[in-house]
Amino acid sequence: MGFQINTNIPSLVAQDNLRVTSDFQQKTIQRVTSGLRIVASGDDAAGLAIANSFRSDIAVLSQGIRNANDGISTLQIIDGGINNISKLLDRARTLATQSASGTFTGSRSVLNSEFQSVLREVDRQAQTIGLDRGGQFAKSLSIFIGGGKANAGITEISNGSVGVDLSASTVDTQSLGISGVQAASKSGTDLSTSSATTSVQSIVNDTTNKNSAANGGYTDFYIRGAGFSDADQVKVSVNLAGVTNTSTLVSAVNAAIEAAGNGTSAAATAFKNTNVRAVVISDKQADGTVKERLGFQASTGAFQVVAGDRMSNALLGNFTSGATGKSLSTAFVGRGTVTGTSTGAGSANVIVRVQGSGLAAPVDITLGITQGTTTAAQLATALKLAVDNNATLQAAGVTLDNPVSGEAMVFRSTHGERFEVLAAGDNDNLLGLGTFRLSSDTATSFDYTTVTGGAATLSTTSAQTFEFSIGGGAVQQVVVNGLTAGTATAAAAAINAGIAANSTLAAAGLQATVNGGGTIDIASTNGTAFRLNALAPGQDNFGFGTNATTGTGTTYSANYNDAIYNTIDGPYAITASTNDTFTFSVDGGSAVSVTLTAGGARTATSIAADLNGNATFAAAATATVVNGQLVITSDNANSKVKIESGTSLATLGFEAGQSNYADKNTVNSGGAYTTELGTNKDVFSFNSIRNGASDQTVTLTAVDDNGAEHSLAITLRNDDTSRNARSIDEAIKTINEQLQQSADPTMKKLVAVKEQNTTGNEEGIRFLSTLRNFRVSLGVSSGSTAASEVGVYDGTSGNSVLGQGAISKAVQSTGGAQLDIATMDGATAAVTALATAVSILGDAQAVVGRGQNQFNYAVNLAQSQMTNIAAAESRIRDADLAMEAANLSKAQIILQAGVAALAQANSAPQAVLSLLQGR
Repeated sequence: MGFQINTNIPSLVAQDNLRVTSDFQQKTIQRVTSGLRIVASGDDAAGLAIANSFRSDIAVLSQGIRNANDGISTLQIIDGGINNISKLLDRARTLATQSASGTFTGSRSVLNSEFQSVLREVDRQAQTIGLDRGGQFAKSLSIFIGGGKANAGITEISNGSVGVDLSASTVDTQSLGISGVQAASKSGTDLSTSSATTSVQSIVNDTTNKNSAANGGYTDFYIRGAGFSDADQVKVSVNLAGVTNTSTLVSAVNAAIEAAGNGTSAAATAFKNTNVRAVVISDKQADGTVKERLGFQASTGAFQVVAGDRMSNALLGNFTSGATGKSLSTAFVGRGTVTGTSTGAGSANVIVRVQGSGLAAPVDITLGITQGTTTAAQLATALKLAVDNNATLQAAGVTLDNPVSGEAMVFRSTHGERFEVLAAGDNDNLLGLGTFRLSSDTATSFDYTTVTGGAATLSTTSAQTFEFSIGGGAVQQVVVNGLTAGTATAAAAAINAGIAANSTLAAAGLQATVNGGGTIDIASTNGTAFRLNALAPGQDNFGFGTNATTGTGTTYSANYNDAIYNTIDGPYAITASTNDTFTFSVDGGSAVSVTLTAGGARTATSIAADLNGNATFAAAATATVVNGQLVITSDNANSKVKIESGTSLATLGFEAGQSNYADKNTVNSGGAYTTELGTNKDVFSFNSIRNGASDQTVTLTAVDDNGAEHSLAITLRNDDTSRNARSIDEAIKTINEQLQQSADPTMKKLVAVKEQNTTGNEEGIRFLSTLRNFRVSLGVSSGSTAASEVGVYDGTSGNSVLGQGAISKAVQSTGGAQLDIATMDGATAAVTALATAVSILGDAQAVVGRGQNQFNYAVNLAQSQMTNIAAAESRIRDADLAMEAANLSKAQIILQAGVAALAQANSAPQAVLSLLQGR
């Protein structure tokens, strides 16, 4: 082995080993003094990442356990509150049971006073614990605890959270079914046995009321609400057998309500779930007497009650005189008469359309005729048979009087609702309803978007008047007087010029063109449905037929603005000779009197002449005679002509207060939230959407009990895409249908109902709900102007302001329902309702208890997870002190040996000096 002086290899090796040993000793000392195996990330980078993750999980679980314990504490507070409310219900049931006893001789008013204070305390305590409707805890409570894992589409956050849904566990009186919304008979009505004129027995025994009922021995109410509106409204047919007072009446109504709710339809189920029930409302008077009214209550949904006949109208407090309910009959009288024989040759169709009166969609009746043979009487008889056999019309209360040759046809609605009667294909006006043509003689579609003319014989002198009805609207005329050339192209240009000059026709997108066959087509470019009629005596130059003996190039009309009923007809025949004063008013204005001719035999014809001879009367209405009865027709379809009085009205065939608009026969549930416009709390107005360019979007927005906002936009239109707003009934059906089909539980709580405006001359739309916060936003239809609006609009500002683009927020209506034990019947109903309330309260408390258990289970799991994760972290991060102590001793010994070895290695080169000394 050689000796080196410059490089001491052994020393270098010893130094390196000594460095390693020193580092090992230092690290061991750090582990022993810190207790950690991983002091720096370099000690175990992968292990440190895992340990840090475990430490973070422990921090989350630690806070999560505190969250859950806070939740348990909250639920325990709620549970204690519910226990106290349970005791309050026990007291209320005790009071109700005491008052329900027939042998009780004390003051039920005293019992009722305490009873009402108990109910108020229930509401106060429910609010205190946050479980009133919309309360602090009346929602889904979710608590994040941690420790979750993602799998099968479920996130870590979701799996690491537990919750309890208290949104359906509210315990205020409305939620418990012991208060809510209420629709009641008119204020001041007295149906009690103490009433001399309007007791239940007097109403039931009234002959006029009896005759108005569709089924003898029964009276009908119709109830509308969310899920059971429009065509799906629920008919409550009440058996009047044994009904003699308010108590037996309510029992009969509730039996009918139960039967209606047991139906198999979705509407019946929705009605049943609303929990509507009839009650007696007792109104204590200042003199100590009590008046009794009929009421309808519900706790889970807003609703509207509609009288179906004079009997039910009287029970709702709407009287003509004495116990007789106000008439619900409305009439539509044709402007022409049933007369003539059809002309032409071959088979053809006549279609009569009825819409309104609650019909969800127009009803078209198609009648076949033999041209040149069928008479007006035959066609009218066929129409009468078809109306009588149409189940949809019968359900809507629409009937047709027996037609009489030479007189106008009379359609009626027994439900007191507006309706329209339109005709097409009756080229000879046999029915007196107008002469609009079909797209072809044998067409089966009432409206059309394109009509093709036949062969044309044109010259520069060709003239014709074209009449159009856009979407069933009023007559619009285009008059052609001569052409620039005797060609189809010139004829189309002349027609288009007339269309362009008429804003209604232009908005409908009507356009005349020459087709490949050289004949003229008239079509809508935006899908608007229309009807066409061509007038020219004895000529058909343009190829669209001719339906009148006069009118070439003039503004003569063979059709009528017959879209809306506006007629008063005397329900009785004229029975006596008399000298009468006839007093009427128009749209609520001052009364105007007409003195009829004195002496002689009075006839309907002579009375009509007297009325028409009065300038004031003639400016507002026209009197005619139909089937021997006097008929008064308003000259303005939206004007309300009302008969105020007369010295002997009955002999003229009328009733006092009768008008061309049936008086309001609906009542909404008070205490619900509703749209109210203007100072009179009015309804939304509506005009039919006639053309394809006038779409309107109505947006409904509601806030649920958790504070989340829900919204639904509904488009009303009348084009090839959809025809869903041709009448107010169709528009309401569209709105309610889309609400129920939205699959949104919050939006399904809204309902649109039909109701007369405060003036009484229009039907409008009101929105109802038990939701506290909802609003209706009206989009602007391109077809609307301030003077002539279409679709849904706010009509309370008059014709100077556009009633669209507005937002209406719901407000709570006056009224509402509360159990009352001031009478024995009320107490009996309260006992039943409180029994249900106890059950509902128990269900709510069960949810709270389940939540406590669920939170406890979650705490147990989180505590176990935290313990095990802490152990796992310890195994990674913490040092094994026994092993580290041994390592420290080892390091010390090796270090001492290393120092000694280094000294030896450093001294080794000195051996070279010995060799040098020998020289």
